[in-house]
Amino acid sequence: RAERSPSRALLATVPAGLQPVRDAVSPDGSTLWVTARASNQLLAFSTRRLSSEPAKALLGRVKVGTAPVGLALFDEGRRALVANSDRFDASGAHAALSIVNTTHVHHPIVMKAVRAGDFPREIAIDSRAHTALVTNFSSAQLETVPLATRR
Repeated sequence: RAERSPSRALLATVPAGLQPVRDAVSPDGSTLWVTARASNQLLAFSTRRLSSEPAKALLGRVKVGTAPVGLALFDEGRRALVANSDRFDASGAHAALSIVNTTHVHHPIVMKAVRAGDFPREIAIDSRAHTALVTNFSSAQLETVPLATRR
């Protein structure tokens, strides 16, 4: 649609916090998770409602660390790893990784936060090794983070 008729390609506009930067879709396709950098939040949206009922698409939100950027789901979508970049060096803040329980989309919960290298940005999950690979932009590092999964 965007190629054939660009002026009619936009289906809906949905507020997504302040400065949404990354997204991840749940394995079943029902939920879109979004990091909102200037809101310091992880947001959950109903993928079905994004175009059919945009005003009701936001399902839940949770405050994470400072300036979240990177995002990856793991443990079959029951957990999210959020890279809190602290990109703008906020007073009293630090770069960290938040592990969020995403089981209940209406009430996601930060389970744990751990320090990270400078400006953690992108995340890849190695599900076989139960490990996250995190790029730390400002410290020029590739960080490995062991992930606990629910069995």
